[in-house]
Amino acid sequence: MVRKLNDYISRLEELNIPVAYDHFSETAEPPYICWINAQSRTTGADLYHIIKRSTVSIVLYAIERDFDLENRILKIYSDFEISIESVYDDSHQVYATVFEFEIIEKL
Repeated sequence: MVRKLNDYISRLEELNIPVAYDHFSETAEPPYICWINAQSRTTGADLYHIIKRSTVSIVLYAIERDFDLENRILKIYSDFEISIESVYDDSHQVYATVFEFEIIEKL
C-alpha cells in the first residue's frame, strides 16, 4: 500500500483533540494540534521514479506539558525518526511541543 501525506496526518484523529493545518480560523482551547508541510522536494531520474520528500511539523499546544499525550503522538508515528522540541510561549501562555519528521512518497 502506497501511503500519502494525508494518510499520515489522519493518524492524529486517534488523539481526539482539535487538529488544523497551520492555524485555526477561530480560537481553539488547548490542547490542540496545528501541523504544516514545512518543506517538500522531489527527486528522480525519470518521470516513472519520482520521489517526494516532505518535512512535516506537528505542534502540540497545551497549557501544561502533557507527557502522556506527547508519548501517544510518538507512538502513532513510531515508524519515523522524529525530532522533538518543547518551548513555553509567554505571549499565549502555552507549551508548544514540535514533532518533526520526513515522509518519503513515490509519486
